[in-house]
Amino acid sequence: MEPNSIFETYLKQIAARLTAKEFANALDLCREMKARLYASAPVNPVMLGWQRYYHFLCLVKLDKDDEALDLFLEKEPQPYILDHTQSSFMTSVSAELACARKDAVLTMKLSRLAWAMSFHTQDLILRIQKAQNACIYFERLEMNRLNFGFARFLTGFGRSNEVPVLYLQGLECLAANYRQSASLTIAAILLNSAPHVAEMLENPPDEIDKSRISELVERINRLPRVISVSGEFENALKLLEDNSLSELNDLIKKHPLLVNENTDDGETLLFKAIEQSNLSAVQMLVEADSDVHRCENNKGYSPLLTAVEIGNTEIVKVLLDIGADPEAKDNNGESSLIKAVIDERFDVVSLLLEYGVILNRRDDRGYTSLMHATAMGDVKTVKVLISAGADAALKSTAGETLLDIAQKSENEELITMYTQFLKVIDQITPKSE
Repeated sequence: MEPNSIFETYLKQIAARLTAKEFANALDLCREMKARLYASAPVNPVMLGWQRYYHFLCLVKLDKDDEALDLFLEKEPQPYILDHTQSSFMTSVSAELACARKDAVLTMKLSRLAWAMSFHTQDLILRIQKAQNACIYFERLEMNRLNFGFARFLTGFGRSNEVPVLYLQGLECLAANYRQSASLTIAAILLNSAPHVAEMLENPPDEIDKSRISELVERINRLPRVISVSGEFENALKLLEDNSLSELNDLIKKHPLLVNENTDDGETLLFKAIEQSNLSAVQMLVEADSDVHRCENNKGYSPLLTAVEIGNTEIVKVLLDIGADPEAKDNNGESSLIKAVIDERFDVVSLLLEYGVILNRRDDRGYTSLMHATAMGDVKTVKVLISAGADAALKSTAGETLLDIAQKSENEELITMYTQFLKVIDQITPKSE
C-alpha cells in the first residue's frame, strides 16, 4: 500500500490547481489519483472520498454537467467517506443538474435529500434555501405538483415565525401545485389561509408588493367551495373490488371528481386500491388526479402511510414519485419513516432513505426512528439509520439515551455498540475546569 502522504500530496496539488482556476489540470490529477488509489490495496476510504469530491467539483467548474451528475449517481466499487459539508454540497448541486437534465423524479429525490441533510445542522436559513430551491426547480420543470412538502414547510415556517414573505411564497407554491394536481387537501389549506391573506392585503408588509398579495387572493377566491357528488361511488368501489379497471377508468372519465369522493371514514378509491395492494389501480387513480395528500378519519393516515403500513414498496415509490410528503404524520405523530421502522418494513425504510427523509423527527412519544429500532432490538435497521446520519446522541423526551433503550430491549449487540459510542463521546467532550 502506498503511503497516505502520496495521496495527501495529490490533494494539495488538486486544491492548488482549483485555486488557480486550472480546472482541466486539476481534473487530470483527480483521475490520476483515482487510478493510483485503486492500484493500492486496500483503498483508503477517506482519500477516495476526497478524490471523488474534487473530481465532481472539477467537472462542475468545467461545465461538464452531465458527467458531474453521472459521477454523483455512479456506484463506487470501493467504500468512501465524505464529510457532511462535502455530501451536502454534491447533493445540492446534483439536484440543480438533474433539473437542467429535465428529470423531474431525480430532481425531487435529490432536492429532498439535500433538504433532509440541512436538518443535520442548526442552520434554519439553509433549510429555507433548500426548500425554496426545490420549489424553483419544479417551477422550471412545470411540475409544481411535486412541491407539496417543501411549500408546506415554507408556509408553516413563515406563519409560525412571522416571516410574511415566506408564508406568502409557500402559499403561492401551493396555488401553483393546485393548478396541476387539483388536490382538495391543498384547496382546503389555501381556503383556510384566506382570512390571514386578506389581513395582509389590508396592511401589506413593507417587503411585499400589494399586487402580489392581491393576485393570491384572487386565486383563492376562484377555488371551489362546494364539491359535487356523482352518486357513482358505490359502483366505483365495486368495480375496484372486482379489478374491473377499464370500466372504472371509463366511469371516472365521465365523473372526474369521483376520484376524490370518500367513505364515511374519509377513504377515497386510492386508499382502497392501496389496501388491496392493487398497483395498477393505484397508478390509474394517480394519473386521474386522485388526491395523494388526503388523510382518512380513523388513524390520520395519508395514502403514503397506508402503503407504508402494508409494506408495498412499489406503491410507496409511485406515491413518492408523484409528490406525496413522507414527513406527513398520523394521529400518533408517526412519520412514514417511523411507521416503517415500527412495522418492520425494512425495504420501505431503505426506499424512504433513498428519497430523503428527516431522520431525527419524533413521534408523540418523543421517540425517533432510531429509538424505535433500538427498542425493538432491530440491529439491521439501527445500523442503516446510523449510516444514513441518524443522531445516536439524542435522548428521548423522557431523558432516555439509546443505551438506556437498548438495555430495556436486552439486545447485547446494541448494548455493546452504544456503550462503546458513549465512551467515544465522553473522550471527545471537553471537560469543564
